[in-house]
Amino acid sequence: LNQKRGIPKWIISKQILTGNLFAGFPADWKENPYLKTPEKLTNDFVWATFLSPHGNAAEMRALDRNDDFSKILATGSDKDLGGFLIKAEPDCNEKIVANLEAAIDSMSYHAFYPGRIAMSSMGVNFNLAVKTAIEALDGGYKYSLAFDNDLAGNQATVSFKKQFINDVDETTYNQLIDEGKIKLFDLGIKVLKETIKNGGIYYFDNVEGEIGMEAVKMFQEQLRKDIGN
Repeated sequence: LNQKRGIPKWIISKQILTGNLFAGFPADWKENPYLKTPEKLTNDFVWATFLSPHGNAAEMRALDRNDDFSKILATGSDKDLGGFLIKAEPDCNEKIVANLEAAIDSMSYHAFYPGRIAMSSMGVNFNLAVKTAIEALDGGYKYSLAFDNDLAGNQATVSFKKQFINDVDETTYNQLIDEGKIKLFDLGIKVLKETIKNGGIYYFDNVEGEIGMEAVKMFQEQLRKDIGN
């Protein structure tokens, strides 16, 4: 994690001490009779295991492998109950919850923003993201959705908006967006600004159609708010 991903050792140690990060092996967690090539899950290398705070789900990441099973969820994981979480540092708490896709993304994010709570959705799980947003807002925190700038991440952001409105209401959603209490495309906009700064070309990963147009519209609206600030 430190040598290949560049995550600071203090963050790794912090999660080890909480008991939410430890070494594991695929055979300890994954027994799937439907896999056509189960030999790919042999204990060739130690995997990093990222446990959710309540122990109801775990992400596993192979550090030395590149096959299709280099990222898996532990058997019995419930993706809708909670993902990997890193608490904000008390001396610089920003009272912001940032929602990333994966545990390792959350650790990288925390290196740049130690004053924010960083948690994973164990993928583009927009249902869990909505639950997290509602709980964060109820607790007096702001919320940032930071899915990857790719097809799955941008489409999931559109689904997040629809599900949030369905669970709360459109007026409340619009008010929270206007007040800056909910921020969308957190990572995408950060990358855009850095790309422009370095004179590069930024691509917004999307597809044609209604969902694609909605994603572009939402991204542009959020960008205007960020530039205005």
